[in-house]
Amino acid sequence: MEPITLDDLWTALGDDERRRAADAFWTSHVDPKADKERERIQAKLARAMNFRTQFVQRAKPPDKTKWLLARIGSTDLREDRELLIRVWLLTHHLPVITAFLDATAVAHNAGFIADTAVAPRPEIIRAALKMLVAKGPSLAVGVYLGYLCVYSIEILKDVPGAIAAEAIDLRDLLGLRPPATVPSGERTLPVPASPVTAPAPKRIEADEFTTLDNLLIRQVVATAFHEDGAATVDELEDLVEEAVELNASRHRTVFHRGFLHAILDRPLVLNFPGENEARRLWYLTGALMGLLRSGDPKRFLVLLREQHKIVSTLIDRGDLACGSLLLPHVYEPLLEAGELAQLCRWMRRHIGREPLSMQCRLLADLQGDGEDLFKGGKSSEASLLFDAVRDVLSSDLSLPDEFAASLRIANTRRRAQVFQSRGNFSEAKRLFEDVAKAGTPVDAARALGDRGLIEAGFKALEPALPRADAASNVELCTALSRGRDFFEKAVTTDSAAAIKGHLCLGILGLVGVPSVPAKSATHFRQAYESMLRRERSYAGTGLIEWCRFCYGIALLEMLDESAVPIADDLLRQSIASGIRFPLVLWERGVRAASMFADHSLAERVCRHLLEARERGIPTLLADTKLYERSPSLRRIYFEWLCEGQASVDHQWDGSRGVLASSLRAGEPELAQLALDQLERIAVMLQNRRAEFRELLDQPAAYSPAWDPEDAETARVRMLELDGDLDAAAQILVKRFYRFRQIGTPFSSVRAQQVVEQLREYQVGSVDCDRLDLLLGQESDAQLGASQANGAASVQPVRVLYIGGNETQQQYEGPIRQAFARSMPNLTLSFLFPGWTSNWHTWVDDVKRRLPHVHAVVLSSMVRTQFGRHVRALCTEAKPWFPCTGRGRQSLIRSIERAAQFVAAR
Repeated sequence: MEPITLDDLWTALGDDERRRAADAFWTSHVDPKADKERERIQAKLARAMNFRTQFVQRAKPPDKTKWLLARIGSTDLREDRELLIRVWLLTHHLPVITAFLDATAVAHNAGFIADTAVAPRPEIIRAALKMLVAKGPSLAVGVYLGYLCVYSIEILKDVPGAIAAEAIDLRDLLGLRPPATVPSGERTLPVPASPVTAPAPKRIEADEFTTLDNLLIRQVVATAFHEDGAATVDELEDLVEEAVELNASRHRTVFHRGFLHAILDRPLVLNFPGENEARRLWYLTGALMGLLRSGDPKRFLVLLREQHKIVSTLIDRGDLACGSLLLPHVYEPLLEAGELAQLCRWMRRHIGREPLSMQCRLLADLQGDGEDLFKGGKSSEASLLFDAVRDVLSSDLSLPDEFAASLRIANTRRRAQVFQSRGNFSEAKRLFEDVAKAGTPVDAARALGDRGLIEAGFKALEPALPRADAASNVELCTALSRGRDFFEKAVTTDSAAAIKGHLCLGILGLVGVPSVPAKSATHFRQAYESMLRRERSYAGTGLIEWCRFCYGIALLEMLDESAVPIADDLLRQSIASGIRFPLVLWERGVRAASMFADHSLAERVCRHLLEARERGIPTLLADTKLYERSPSLRRIYFEWLCEGQASVDHQWDGSRGVLASSLRAGEPELAQLALDQLERIAVMLQNRRAEFRELLDQPAAYSPAWDPEDAETARVRMLELDGDLDAAAQILVKRFYRFRQIGTPFSSVRAQQVVEQLREYQVGSVDCDRLDLLLGQESDAQLGASQANGAASVQPVRVLYIGGNETQQQYEGPIRQAFARSMPNLTLSFLFPGWTSNWHTWVDDVKRRLPHVHAVVLSSMVRTQFGRHVRALCTEAKPWFPCTGRGRQSLIRSIERAAQFVAAR
């Protein structure tokens, strides 16, 4: 295997990552070695640009990044690329380093190997390599492993041998085996046989530019940037004018006048004595170059647009070197400003006068930037660039054969994809067929995948991804089946390159009827592994994430225990991706995962879906019963039920399940909440009341969450709502005798309340007078007179009444008036919570009021769970008294008994 070099690592990074590496070198301080070398690098840069070192040191990091990248290929700075790669790894990909060191048990501190570290055995290194290559981002892994090979570290000296033993192709990881064509969403530029590196030139190159020309340019820059020993502005102007007048027929000398005016920010003079079109064009060329050299792209674009007529002439004049001189420098500003038509026109007219290496670089950049635009959804803009590349390739340029052939295939496929995205399938088919015939097996496999999508009627791959419901997925499979032959041919042509073929066949196997999870998983694995090898190309498309998700679901449905850890890892990443995958597939994954002994994966997915507020989860959890096994899942599930997202039937069944499982798990608080939810539904729906009463007839079904009296109270309420007062009265009579048997003053008060509640029923089956006699009480009239006569002796008492709804709230005024006459020392306060499910806020209100009262009167017209909380807040010092009736007189009697009980103590 060809050894990896520093040049390989630097080439693999690409422009964007090199820029990130250089930015990190100037701004990040993660690497002590880089910190020590920073001053030395700045001194080198200053020498290379003929700047003072202090000027470079004071410059902003973005400027230093630009200067460093422009000169990093020079002899003086080439070896310093190692520093940038180190900092890039430590700043942006530290998890890759630490994962490998942890897997090899090498002691380290944030990626730096400790002095006490021990060299790992080769077999441990090999296992760690497998893990890293399988899970890590391919570029970062490739650069890190390549760095370990290039710069041998004693502790890890066996890494190169382990890489060879595992047959890991670092060049593949690094993307150094460039394909001739590029899959959708992927940018991998064709590369000439000899890699072209084109750092920013130190000199402005043009046909017939002499040493004097370049010296003048350097003098202008030196004066503009106040370099030591530079000429004064007056001296420089005299020098330039003397050079211009020295040979009036040498039009290109006027370039220096325009360059000087732009660099010194002088007004531009396009009309001057002795001008002609050629001299004016050279002046404009110098001015444009000066604006670019001074770092002022805005003024450059303003001038370009203001002088559009003369600029158009400059581009059209192929006989002058102005256009070719500017082309490498105007490329990026025009691209960033969106002046794509002008850029393409410039390329067509002037690329032929560029050096061969610059021709290759500009064409590769134009193709690559078109791919970036296409990937970003700007197909019209991308088409301009692709067409320009096609036209240049069709011209008489003498490009390297391998480079031209590779670029032509890539360009043809991209133009086909543009036609496909616009729905022009016939033209797209023709171009894809050209690619399949003229390209390598890799090109053919990719083009066949594209053809399959066209046969299926899709303009891109994304619409062919699984859908949200089963019916839509049936339609999807019907469409994809029309392209099956092309997908299968792509896979057999070159399996590693047939990403679209594998992905579409995997989708067919996953959502088709019947599903074939084993075959589907194989196709998804092939697609996933190929995508990871070109991870940068698919970044931002979501396709890797979709493939990973589908692969995980297919593995679970294989019901193979050994595949669960892989599926677990894949679905963890799917959850973390933030993409909303179809619930129908998540449900299938959960059902499959719930069949294994370890339910942690199924529970994790359900928790994610509940937190994401996915509809339909109650049904899934009810079917799989996963909430019965997981306390955290049970609570999240119950909270979901209480929010009202699920149907009432699901709320009922789910709450019953939560009640039973929380009682088994010893979670009385959650069981209480489940009972409260069931009571709410039973009050609301008549058809659920009998079922709720049956549940309350079985102590094991509610205890210890509720006590028997709680259950009894709720049963009475259900019977009252159904109008079965005789049955409710039988329960209350038993309660009466139970209180009477206790024989305490408080129990007597409660027994009296039971009798009052029975009187309100007015049922013939109960003799309330007889019950009163059993308590030894006077008649109601006598009782009222006795209380009225004793009112004057009542000491100051404060009572809080809790319960009831709008009806009872209307009684508040008359009740206050009645007690103002009969018990002037009584202070009353009222709370009317009604039957709200938000009773927790009312409990908080009770807590605030309780320190300021002597007793609480609690109506039976409250939720059972709310009543439990209120009673729990009361103490012997601050007792609670029941109010079982609903009329005004019942409220008055309950409050009166509470006040007299407190006053008599």
